[in-house]
Amino acid sequence: MRALALLVVASGTACLGSQDSNTDGSSSQPDRAAFVAELKKLGHAVESKGPITQPFLSVPGQFVSIDGHDVQTFEYANEPALKAATAKISADGSTVGDTRIGWVEPPHFFRKGKLLVLYVGVSRKVTETLNAALGPQIAGEKEGLLTEGGEGK
Repeated sequence: MRALALLVVASGTACLGSQDSNTDGSSSQPDRAAFVAELKKLGHAVESKGPITQPFLSVPGQFVSIDGHDVQTFEYANEPALKAATAKISADGSTVGDTRIGWVEPPHFFRKGKLLVLYVGVSRKVTETLNAALGPQIAGEKEGLLTEGGEGK
């Protein structure tokens, strides 16, 4: 299995949210556990794969394998914190705040509740699965480079 990798081309200050506040009842907002449960309910093999840190995001994340494809999940304190963070992601996913990113494959960003999910790859199957579980992609490559097969990351 190949690891997801990226190249940060230029960086700046991209403080993307806060985990300090939990005053809005965020416990009812979809989180990583609800995401994993939804994937399993849809019939996917799901496995936690360990921590991930991205220099352009303010919260640590976890790798989750969906049918053998790695995605990155980042859980914010609440939905407003996540919305503030995702507002700094460019439409094509090439920049986050002042950080320009050279991805090894196209990025795909999804958001639901307080969860940000990042898939870096070209599998149409994975993006369709994420779309079914989380709703439409919010940033990144849309359709152009996706492949039908399940190969990839």
